Amino acid sequence: MKKAELAKKLIKENINIFMCPICKNKMVIEDLNSVVCLNKHCFDLSKNGYINLLLKSVKTEYDKKMLESRNIICKSGFFNTMTEQISNLIINELNKIGFGNIKILDAGCGEGSHLVDILYNLNNRTQTKFQGVGIDISKEGIQIASREYSNIIWCVADLAQNPFLNKQFNIVLNIFSPSNY
Repeated sequence: MKKAELAKKLIKENINIFMCPICKNKMVIEDLNSVVCLNKHCFDLSKNGYINLLLKSVKTEYDKKMLESRNIICKSGFFNTMTEQISNLIINELNKIGFGNIKILDAGCGEGSHLVDILYNLNNRTQTKFQGVGIDISKEGIQIASREYSNIIWCVADLAQNPFLNKQFNIVLNIFSPSNY
C-alpha cells in the first residue's frame, strides 16, 4: 500500500478523534479525499498523506532547511537518550493505569522524528497497539514527516484552533514546541 493510501486509511479508522476547527462539529471522511464536518467545512487530504486543518496560511521561523537539518540530527541518534527516557515514563504510567489501544498526540511534532522514535521504543517493549498523531503549524515540518514516516497521522494545524474532540488521547507530548495555548 502506498504511503498516501495508508495515511488515508489511518485517518478513516480514526476519524472519531477529529473536530472541525471552525465550528467544532464532528468530522466524517468523504471519498477518502476529504474530511468534512456537518456544516460542510471541508479539509482535503494531501497527495503526500497528511491533512491540512489550518484556517489560514501561517508563516513560522521553522523553514524547510531548518527542519531538514533537524531531521538529519534526529536520525543520527542525537536525541535517542531523551526519547528513550520519555518512552520509559510512558511505560511506567501505562503500568499504573493499564495498557490497551493507546493514542499519542505529539503537539508541535515538527518533522516527526521524536514521535517516531518514541513509538518505535514503545512498540519494541510492549504488546500494546499505539496510534501516533503528529500535529504542527509548520506545513514544511508535516510534509517532511509524511514523506519520511508512515503509520502515523500527520496534521498541519494550529493548537489554538484545536482540531480534536475532547478526551481522544491517552498521552500528549510537547517536546520542543514553544507553546502559547
